[in-house]
Amino acid sequence: MVFSAEPLSRPQRTPSASFDGMLLDEITDLLIGHAAPSFRAVEDASAGSKLDEARITRETRRLPMGVAKTPSKSSFSRHSKERTITMKPGDGVAKVSLRSKFALIDEHWRPKVAASLNGQEVKLVKFCGTFPWHTHLNEDEMFLVWNGSMVIEFRDQSIELGPGELCVVPRGVEHRTRADTEAEVLVFEPAQTRNTGDIVDDRFTAPNGIRI
Repeated sequence: MVFSAEPLSRPQRTPSASFDGMLLDEITDLLIGHAAPSFRAVEDASAGSKLDEARITRETRRLPMGVAKTPSKSSFSRHSKERTITMKPGDGVAKVSLRSKFALIDEHWRPKVAASLNGQEVKLVKFCGTFPWHTHLNEDEMFLVWNGSMVIEFRDQSIELGPGELCVVPRGVEHRTRADTEAEVLVFEPAQTRNTGDIVDDRFTAPNGIRI
């Protein structure tokens, strides 16, 4: 005796019917594609009701439209390599001691670069006396006092800063700095910004890019 069950056949549907943007034909294909596999059991009649052979066959069906193929392992590896940055201990990472760095500076009005980031530089400067009037046409400039006190003079006002206080001087604003006694100051500004801005002074204009 032979029993067989054939794969479900897709009934004829009109292509105009749709549900949530999908044609009913596609929904039917999807259901049939994930239905139970077809099978055939063959029983030998001479052996009565004893089953001596059973075979399960599966049909490989094409995925319905809209089902994305899973990316291969190799593509994931390639994608990961493009975005993975492996850093070794110490690569570009270091602690900076402001106290130690300032102790290495023995001159006034000569900025020294302690760190760089995103096109900006963190400069350490010792102020003492009065700096000349100047303007930075394209750069904002931030002053942060580490030790001592300083004054930023503008044409219409003056701002005094103590330890832990800061002030940003907008680009294009004329100013000068002054410290009656020695002050240790951090200056944040774009790399290669000249300390005297739009003027060149034999005494005060300092070279750029000197690291400490």
